[in-house]
Amino acid sequence: MNSRITDLYRKLKRRIVSIEGMELSERLDVVFSPYLLSPERTERKISYGSGMIIHPKGYILTCYHVVAGMKAAKVKWGKNPQLYQARLVWAQSDKDLAVLKINTSRKLPPVTFCKETRVGERVFAIGNPFGFEHTLTMGVLSGKGRTVSTANNEYEDMLQTDATLNPGNSGGPLFNTKGQVIGMNAIIIQSHQSMGFAIPTSTFLPLIQKFLP
Repeated sequence: MNSRITDLYRKLKRRIVSIEGMELSERLDVVFSPYLLSPERTERKISYGSGMIIHPKGYILTCYHVVAGMKAAKVKWGKNPQLYQARLVWAQSDKDLAVLKINTSRKLPPVTFCKETRVGERVFAIGNPFGFEHTLTMGVLSGKGRTVSTANNEYEDMLQTDATLNPGNSGGPLFNTKGQVIGMNAIIIQSHQSMGFAIPTSTFLPLIQKFLP
């Protein structure tokens, strides 16, 4: 099994991209006195996410929350990774879905999808947690049909996995052992170990048909 995953990893990592951009936030600082406020300052930090290639012409699927707060999102891809300026071409925020487009003369290798899943099957994730590109983690499909609520969304019919996910994995694929995408990683429960959730292909494939080959 391990040698098979190793072979799949070598093949599939070319189908995964890293997403990064500046996240801007405004804040007020108290200076000398609680009654005297300094001018607004802009805090800048780099935000990371993942994405999967869905069309050879440069269309990339990711989570909406990955790019919603980014200024000038960029995609890193390739054997000798290059940064490409990404353009948001479609989004459905209530489903946490977004499609980006990068311009390149090269044909990009898209992922393949599978709607069939079984609790207990081996799965693995490839993503960009904390900016560490093409990180591989493995686990099992722990559950199906989960409802998970966050501050911004209520997710239904989610896949649950114990494959380790971290900030930056969002938007990346959850694969079965055939190398097919069964879901898109979207949520982690940070107060619990080994509880990650992915949007199933049955949810997002009908919505992105026009961007598929």
